[in-house]
Amino acid sequence: MSEKRIDADDGASYTYEELRAFYKGKYKAHEVDAYWETCKVVKGKGKGKGKGKGKDGKDTKGKGKGKAAAEPKAKAKVKAAKAKGKGEDKAKPEYKAKVVLYTNAICPFAHRAAFAAALCNLDPKVVHTPLSGQLNAAEKVGVEAVFAQASCAEVFKTMTCEQLLAQKEDYKKTINAGGEVPSLKTTDGSIIIESEIVAEFIDRTSKGKVRLMPANPVLAAKVRLAMKRFNDVVGPGYGFLMNQDPAADADKAKTITDKLAKFAESIDKEGSYCFGDKPTLADVHCGPFLYRFKLLLDHYRSFDLFSDQASGDRLPKLLAKIEALPEFQKLTPITEEGLLQTYAAYAHGMKFAASPTKDAMYGGRGKSEFGK
Repeated sequence: MSEKRIDADDGASYTYEELRAFYKGKYKAHEVDAYWETCKVVKGKGKGKGKGKGKDGKDTKGKGKGKAAAEPKAKAKVKAAKAKGKGEDKAKPEYKAKVVLYTNAICPFAHRAAFAAALCNLDPKVVHTPLSGQLNAAEKVGVEAVFAQASCAEVFKTMTCEQLLAQKEDYKKTINAGGEVPSLKTTDGSIIIESEIVAEFIDRTSKGKVRLMPANPVLAAKVRLAMKRFNDVVGPGYGFLMNQDPAADADKAKTITDKLAKFAESIDKEGSYCFGDKPTLADVHCGPFLYRFKLLLDHYRSFDLFSDQASGDRLPKLLAKIEALPEFQKLTPITEEGLLQTYAAYAHGMKFAASPTKDAMYGGRGKSEFGK
């Protein structure tokens, strides 16, 4: 591999082989591989190991490979450390590979992973990935029109449609062939996909005191049942939002009401969260969707998500408690305006206008009164 990248530890550029040779014996191979992925690619000719001066000021020309090239840098590090009264062991560069979370602020599935990461005090590198629907709209009316709400997709606003498509294709080739978010890349390069699996992986590998899956096996079983019950809510929620036949609204509403009732039966009858006074994976699982469906169905179908519930105000109180957590939007903040803008496509059944423009993008049902 002839490509060179910048080692953030000293600012010099190295090939992959040079970097591995230098850190051999100091870090494991997978740690060096992970670090390489974080290094900035050198454009054109840069100051590298094969020429220029090292940290000790000596000319390193002709020492671009192997152990001989690494020695000046290594000696300089040890010498500097000893001068400060530190031992050779503490002369190692302070590098810790970061977990990478591929996400999208709009997507409730991705929100689950971001929420879990924040609750578990994980500080991942966050990479925003465009959704297929966003790309489709951008191709029709332009990036600026699709990503007008800066708080939802600030990172996409400066990119061209071609760049967004290229990023998506690269994501599908190297991270997740299905193109969905979230995905998690671990420090050893392993890829974890699917929202609830990513969230549980984050919880199980967290070194903090927070645990989202209870240690008590009975309570853990209750959490899993609640998650399973809530899975039955997701499809009807999207189905109601995307419904283009007003006459079918009543049936759609009854289905989601019944599914929500089943979910409510599976959680504590009282309490701050789904179970007790601390959030669990059940709250991570349902929160992002309850937040969106409550907003979207009210706005686009004039329907109160929590109406006619036998559990009374249990679900609205639960959502209010989840929303109030600072971790809920810590890693991927979103606004109601941004959600309403993006989900307009769903309210129109993904039907675009014959000649879509920024101000008249869709040609479906859109915002309407219940049953009309």
